[in-house]
Amino acid sequence: MASISEIESRLGAAIRQIRIREGLPLEELAAKANLSPTTLRSLELGRGSTLSTLVKTLRAFDRLDVLESLIAAGEAFSPIEVLRQERGLAKKPQRAPRQSRPKATGTPKVSQGPSSNRKTNKAKAGERP
Repeated sequence: MASISEIESRLGAAIRQIRIREGLPLEELAAKANLSPTTLRSLELGRGSTLSTLVKTLRAFDRLDVLESLIAAGEAFSPIEVLRQERGLAKKPQRAPRQSRPKATGTPKVSQGPSSNRKTNKAKAGERP
């Protein structure tokens, strides 16, 4: 298995090859990608660039399709669905959405809870409510 630095070097070399094949100077691609030339140079040399730098560079080449297949593969993956398929289980039926309760009309009810009893008890004991 390749190390991270090896993968970064290979990605950088691929970006550089595309840039040279398209005849773009580094400074021109950097401006098109809204990056500094130093940042783009670091990407091409495999020196710990960010994912954002890679995405901006691929967008400048109009090559985001490279990432689209990766993104689509991640969206289609459901670990629960894989388990169900392995175990031969059927998918659970979906519940119907809950019905909302009709809103009450008229005057609100006044509670005769413990707080009102407390006032009454204090008044009986001669205290101020």
